[in-house]
Amino acid sequence: IFKSGGATPSLMVSVPDRELNEDTMIITETEYNARGLVEAMIDPLGRRTEMRYDPLGRAYATIQNATGAVSIAWNGTYSEWEVATRPSTVRDENRVVSSVFDSNGNQVKQTAHKFDPLTLAESTQTTEYIYDAPVGQLTDSRMTQGTMKLGGLLYETRYPDPANGQPSMAAADTIRFAYSWLGEQVRLEDQNGTQREFRFDDRGRVTHELVDVLGSANIDDGVLQHRTSYDEFGRVNEVASYDAITIDGSGEQLVNKVAYTYDSRGDLTQLDQEMSGGVTKTLKWAYDYSDYQVANGNRKRLTHIEYPDGTKYLPDFGVATETDSLISRIAGYKIDDGTVSPLIAYEHLGPSTVAIADHIKGDFQMDRTVNAAGERHFGSVSNNPGQYAGWDRYGRLQSQGWVRSDSKSVSDAPDRAELFKEDYSWNRIGNLTSRINTRMFAAAPDRDWDIRYDKLNRVVDARRGIADSSLEITTLADGSQTWGLDELGNWEDTDVQGGSDQTRTHNESNEITGITVTSGAGGRSIGYDNNGNLTQVDLDTDGVSGYDTTTGFVYDAWNRLVRVTKDGSVHVEFEYNPLHWRVSKRINTDYVTDTGSSPSFEDVRVRTYSPSWQMLEEEFETDGTNSVPERADSYFWGKRASDEILSKRKIFDPDGTPSTPQWWHYVTDHLFSVRAVIAGGNHDVVHERIEYDAYGRPKVFLGGDTDDDGDFDFFDNSAFIAWYGAGDLRADLNGDGALNFFDVSAFQAMYNAQAYGLSLTDANAVSGPDNVIGYAGYHWDEELGMWLSRHRVYDPELGRWMQRDPAGYIDGMSLYAYVRGNPFTLYDPTGLKGTIVGNFFSDIYGAVKAGGAKEVVGGYAKGLGQGIGNTIDAVVVEPIKAGADSVGGIAQVATGDGDKTVLGQLTVRAIEEGLGEVTADLGNAVVDGLVETGKGLIEGDPEAYTNLGATLLPTAALNKAKKVSNVMDAVTPDVPTRTRLPQDVNVNPVPPRALDTNRPIGTSPTQNAAAQAEVQRMIDNGFTDIRVNQQQINGSGERVGINRPDVSGTNPAGVRENVEFDRTSSNRGPQHEERILANDPDAIVDLRTVD
Repeated sequence: IFKSGGATPSLMVSVPDRELNEDTMIITETEYNARGLVEAMIDPLGRRTEMRYDPLGRAYATIQNATGAVSIAWNGTYSEWEVATRPSTVRDENRVVSSVFDSNGNQVKQTAHKFDPLTLAESTQTTEYIYDAPVGQLTDSRMTQGTMKLGGLLYETRYPDPANGQPSMAAADTIRFAYSWLGEQVRLEDQNGTQREFRFDDRGRVTHELVDVLGSANIDDGVLQHRTSYDEFGRVNEVASYDAITIDGSGEQLVNKVAYTYDSRGDLTQLDQEMSGGVTKTLKWAYDYSDYQVANGNRKRLTHIEYPDGTKYLPDFGVATETDSLISRIAGYKIDDGTVSPLIAYEHLGPSTVAIADHIKGDFQMDRTVNAAGERHFGSVSNNPGQYAGWDRYGRLQSQGWVRSDSKSVSDAPDRAELFKEDYSWNRIGNLTSRINTRMFAAAPDRDWDIRYDKLNRVVDARRGIADSSLEITTLADGSQTWGLDELGNWEDTDVQGGSDQTRTHNESNEITGITVTSGAGGRSIGYDNNGNLTQVDLDTDGVSGYDTTTGFVYDAWNRLVRVTKDGSVHVEFEYNPLHWRVSKRINTDYVTDTGSSPSFEDVRVRTYSPSWQMLEEEFETDGTNSVPERADSYFWGKRASDEILSKRKIFDPDGTPSTPQWWHYVTDHLFSVRAVIAGGNHDVVHERIEYDAYGRPKVFLGGDTDDDGDFDFFDNSAFIAWYGAGDLRADLNGDGALNFFDVSAFQAMYNAQAYGLSLTDANAVSGPDNVIGYAGYHWDEELGMWLSRHRVYDPELGRWMQRDPAGYIDGMSLYAYVRGNPFTLYDPTGLKGTIVGNFFSDIYGAVKAGGAKEVVGGYAKGLGQGIGNTIDAVVVEPIKAGADSVGGIAQVATGDGDKTVLGQLTVRAIEEGLGEVTADLGNAVVDGLVETGKGLIEGDPEAYTNLGATLLPTAALNKAKKVSNVMDAVTPDVPTRTRLPQDVNVNPVPPRALDTNRPIGTSPTQNAAAQAEVQRMIDNGFTDIRVNQQQINGSGERVGINRPDVSGTNPAGVRENVEFDRTSSNRGPQHEERILANDPDAIVDLRTVD
């Protein structure tokens, strides 16, 4: 994909052999039946996925890794399909999921088929969906409103009985819904018996969500109401949490809220986040509404986001005349904390692929040009640019290298160790099969990974050790692990090299019922509530006395984890706002002796988020007074993924006499897991490295741990002294290519540091980074040993989620499985669906469209990237807002014709006219369209791009917009076939650039030279506001665009001088002069004919 040219490919008459051509081809095959329906898909490894259809063309069964004749028959007893014959006894072959439909086409049953590999007896897990219940059928009168046949409204979801897998009518297994006569969902009753009432305004918008019935389980009642208000344009104005269900102010107390402020164009300008206790944190946005030099007529850019402490975070679009600015692509970020300084800069391959991430503040780079020998092919350190060793021929990442910015070029051997370097290999279907640590001097005996999969693409063998030349590991190091999986990915057993082996049992809801270890400690008994939340773990800590420690987990009515207890004492409490952002964490560090129900929390942390659910600030109050914060940490994020963490800044006593900021910079791997933390300002030494096991359990190695064995001892000290004395670069701890006093000081500081163990967070919160960002960019809870990924909590030791997936069966038929059993290839930034790293469309399609998780629409609605040709560039200008029903920043689509071009004009006018409803319709239409386009891309639909016009703007939304007064005034009668660049560019005080980059006039070298000379004359003579007309060249080499002076500037006397360059053949100078003087009678006009 990185090389053009060569012969035109010829059409294939047969499918080539996959194995013989694996070095040059990745082949996916599709078979169709006589009706044109997809009958089978054969992946690049030759595995078949078959579909079976009923006479109406509905797929009633899917067979994954089909290996023979699978017979599927109707079971009249249970009114569902059953697998009558199965050609194999292997659990990763012939996995069947079936569906039953009613006469209206509604899916009424969904069944996962399992079998015993010894007896071949089948068992099933069936979820049933009930539609259109009759009035009065429900026993609870509050659930009967409007329960009538309204045309396919879902009335009940009956989940599998944990005992037998059949859909259960018991309240403990059923979610029920009630509707108004308008079809609005007015009530929901979950499996715990908790009921939530939804109230609507006259426009059909939810205004109140009231928990008026708490279920019988141990459910927290701290929040019982969510309230939403709207402004006069229909935009979300405020969302708030209250502790009671009254709505008139007579009894409810505010818990927390989020308030939005917009400008006249509908852009978010302020976000106020009020926490319990009255603390309010404010974020602010500012925009520039100039006409940018961009081919699609972009009129708005984010200039900065302001943090609560006043720090400004600025997207950098680069030089006005170069590519980044022309297509409104973010070229980097800057920080303004009193002094503007660059944080990171990006270099791109194509429209959006980042090839270089230059961490300027940390003085290191992620460089895709670093080859296997550690040589570079980039920029000033290269004599052979344009080579990208970081990708293979299919665009898959094959090397991730972070190097010091001044590491030597390709012409020399590297003069120092990389900060991080791993090489990757993939199988034909795209699963990661090896991870090789190629960092110079990497010494750990478990540094490499050899990863093996079953035929359903699930990891079953993760080998650690030192790989041989064939990338295989035959001598296993501690931490290697194997898994025995059932059809749905549940761990039936797992064996760990150097650790205890486990067997697990599960019920038909896929909940763990017990964990048994072969020897020693670690046995567990696990309990769940009816909603499927893990509520209790009884742990055998010594392998002798049985279960001797109990950890309890308490959830609220929205299944959010709010409290953790240890042997009955409150250990940690969490607070969430209505958008489900975790806004505070309160830790009872003395829970062994402080055992009351309302303990004193010695460590209180308050978090502030961006609209895309990124933590921007965390304040710490650790003296037990719960008043003035002792510390404030600010986090800065990049654009390569939603969780690309760049840097962290620590300031002590932020509300008093702030300390000098401590800066910490992050090095990440292919999953955006933090792998190293660099001490900024401390000679940029590597403070710590982090390794993870297969499912994300962290282990920290501080920089002074020379042998990577997890401790500091005599051997580390002796090794460092020997390296330093011998001039060995392994003693170059700060990576500057020299051995000096700074390296000795850094080693002694880390060697003499506090004790540390196998935790992610450095125990010394004062001198260390106190890092909480780690595996896949998730947030680490030290007290739990678990990760927070937005909607859910993930337990890396169990290798599964603590709660069921709120988006349903979009990630497989187990609601607990983590990334479909493939943690080396996939990650889950939403807590809803495993996805390929950086796959924006997959995130949106899986988490929003299929799952119906409305919160994600707001959290991930972005100011969408600009359309360039057939490319949707998912560059983020800035998230607009969260939890809203509209998108404030609408994509400006440049290319093509028809509705695509009209969209940008309609939207701009709708915003200018304050027509919030139209803007909302257009915004939702764009999001829906992108979701559908993304779905097509994911599924390999060849029409995904060609249908872009229709998917971006459905007809209904466009027609509604067209009917609104004043909106169509923005649409020109004849849509131009070529989009013009903006009118001009202010070049003062920047001197003229090279002609090939500034290109101010046209194709004539003499005109270019004359214009450059005129710009220089004005600069030399003290002119201000010097502008050069940037006009486009059409296919005939002629200038096109509006008539403006080619070069203009204000002279020291305050008079505007205009120099108009013309051609002899054109002779339009007098017309130009007339127009200029009509606008500015005092102007000086100099007409010049230059051919």
